[in-house]
Amino acid sequence: MNNLDLKVYDGIFIDPKEFFSKVKDIELNLERFVYDNKSVLFKQRMDGFEFRSLLSGIVEEVEAEPEEEYITIAKVNDGIMIRHKVYDSFEGLDILNVWYMTTC
Repeated sequence: MNNLDLKVYDGIFIDPKEFFSKVKDIELNLERFVYDNKSVLFKQRMDGFEFRSLLSGIVEEVEAEPEEEYITIAKVNDGIMIRHKVYDSFEGLDILNVWYMTTC
């Protein structure tokens, strides 16, 4: 997992398209810190394709438009933080999910 060779912008941010293209066939060890706006701690293992599919499933579940999905990926300390926010127009609120992935 150390050698993803991701480009970092503004000293912290990683392009989501680049991230998902490089991890699609790699098993990720993820820690989920926020689940539907609630603080949690789940450990999950899945490959990058499954992870992206999970995010797409959240968008479909709340029937959000693609432009209502925001993915922020940032390099932090010894890992990568993935923040996924989607607007649920039925409930009238943003749904937030956050994962952390150790890279060393």
